[in-house]
Amino acid sequence: MVKNNIATLQKEFSHPGVRLVPPENLHLTVAFLGEREEPEIPLLIAAARKLPLPAPFSVQAEGVGSFGRSPRVIWVGANGEPLTGLLSLFHQAFTPAEKPPQSHITIGRVQMETGVLLDMLNANNSVKFGEVPVNSVFLKKSFLGGGPPRYETVGEVPLAGT
Repeated sequence: MVKNNIATLQKEFSHPGVRLVPPENLHLTVAFLGEREEPEIPLLIAAARKLPLPAPFSVQAEGVGSFGRSPRVIWVGANGEPLTGLLSLFHQAFTPAEKPPQSHITIGRVQMETGVLLDMLNANNSVKFGEVPVNSVFLKKSFLGGGPPRYETVGEVPLAGT
């Protein structure tokens, strides 16, 4: 249901200057680990499995925003406990020197300002998209060049009790 609701919103942002994330690639980001070498991936997964992860939960996907002074990434927000605690846990474990991440679902990447983009963001800043179940944390690899953004799962860490 959430992906369908977001796909409906994406139609509003359909423009040659915006590369939309295909609905099958939509996912909730809890941490961005940046560029990592292939041999690091099993170590990251092993370290994540040792963290005191919460039990599965659901979080409300709501509001539309962007990253960057001139919008570069369009996202749907997701906040609240225990997601905030999970974000903090991953941030402290893997990226403590960086700015804390904001949980989000990337829906598109802006390649050129469309002129009406900010109005569209403001018009959708309180839309509710539904509940997102969180049962596992997936380590994703991003492919951002040429065509729509793609993401590949390279590892999974189930939450406590799953």
